[in-house]
Amino acid sequence: MKPRVLFALMGIVTLPATAAELSPYATKAGQWEMTTRHNGQALPVIRTCVDEETAAKAERNLASSDVPSECKVISQKATGATTRFEYACEEDGKTVHLRGQGRRVSEDAFESRVETLEGNQVVAITEVSGRWLGQCPAQGKNTVDIPGMGQMDMDQLKRMAEEWGAGAER
Repeated sequence: MKPRVLFALMGIVTLPATAAELSPYATKAGQWEMTTRHNGQALPVIRTCVDEETAAKAERNLASSDVPSECKVISQKATGATTRFEYACEEDGKTVHLRGQGRRVSEDAFESRVETLEGNQVVAITEVSGRWLGQCPAQGKNTVDIPGMGQMDMDQLKRMAEEWGAGAER
């Protein structure tokens, strides 16, 4: 699967265009910390601030995450604090399925898991957990703190992901 699709799919759990998309489960305003594991390997911890408007939007959109244009919704259902989904994504004549769920553990915490399947075989597993840290420190709207990279604007992060994906497709 091409990197641009992977980044779009990761938007479901970790790598978005805005702070609201960082996780559809960050429905409380304030600073959130996201911990991600991909195939068992820990990725850098990301901290981001979610404002009141963004938190309210995330709450409204909890069961209707954006789906990449290359993908089709097979199933998507929200029950209580849990959302389950399955998507089929076409890439280079091959169909890859994404199956996952996210759950609000409490108002201050969530967890999610996405499996990537080729045929019936799971080829990747991405797990994200998030926790609310409190009020946001003084920083710009829609910024994230990434260890080793410092504070980044979400638009800048999205551009980097798109550039990386475009470079990998060449």
